[in-house]
Amino acid sequence: MQSFSRALAWPVFIFLSLVWGSSFILIKRGLDAFTPIQIGALRMLIAALILLPWTLRGLKTLTQGKKWGWLALVAIFGNGLPALLFPLAETRISSASAGMLNALSPLFVLILGRMFFSLHVTPRQVGGVVLGLAGAIVLILAGPEELDLFDKLSYSLLAMLATLGYGISSNVMKTHFDDVPALLASGGALLLAATPYAGYVLLDHGIWATFVSKPVEAWTSLGYILILGGIGSALALVLFYRLVQLTDAVFSASVTYAIPVVALFWGAAAGEPINLYQGLSLGFILAGVYLSRK
Repeated sequence: MQSFSRALAWPVFIFLSLVWGSSFILIKRGLDAFTPIQIGALRMLIAALILLPWTLRGLKTLTQGKKWGWLALVAIFGNGLPALLFPLAETRISSASAGMLNALSPLFVLILGRMFFSLHVTPRQVGGVVLGLAGAIVLILAGPEELDLFDKLSYSLLAMLATLGYGISSNVMKTHFDDVPALLASGGALLLAATPYAGYVLLDHGIWATFVSKPVEAWTSLGYILILGGIGSALALVLFYRLVQLTDAVFSASVTYAIPVVALFWGAAAGEPINLYQGLSLGFILAGVYLSRK
């Protein structure tokens, strides 16, 4: 990973867009057999186990650098909570809607960067934030007709809270982990995020009962979660944190330009209803992200 150059930033950007854009439909398929917390727990555990050998080798580096406190923030807000919040949101909203709301990440990076990380913000960028949030409101109101307004707001808010967490973790990574190898930073964050989930997996008999009561659905859903944890979390997080180091937090979070397009494609392929208002809201959000990047 250390041999990466800034010239590789765009290929990594495109790869992450495809991988994370597909993650929302993988979550939806995981819900065919498992509960949201089971999906989050299995996802974090799988990802942490994949990177565990590299994490254990670098524990001394993290300890000497006194970075465990900051890494805990990344683990909680960038890994642990989103792994639970997105499946919870997708119990009622479509995977495409969740992917589109995820596009708010750069705006939260900007807002939190200005509030807590001394990031300079221009009036144009403020306008981008307002435009993006307006798009999110349109998207929420255009949610499934069978949901009342409260459900539309509450379940969409879960997805937005997850993107807020990404805003926190991106700023912390850029500020405090520029000198830490991306493989170690992501592995350490996943290890911390997976620890409480590991206890849950061991104690939750519901997971094991699912394999007995409906084995076909359980193994199929587990396959999707393996892809989600192994590629969507372990590999993608290493590449994302390296992208943050190569560029900046806002550019890295702008991977969400393409994520909703990929999510929209998978949602349509899966037969999820897509309407004109959702397309309009996505336009508002992406325009807001564009302005925030200028």
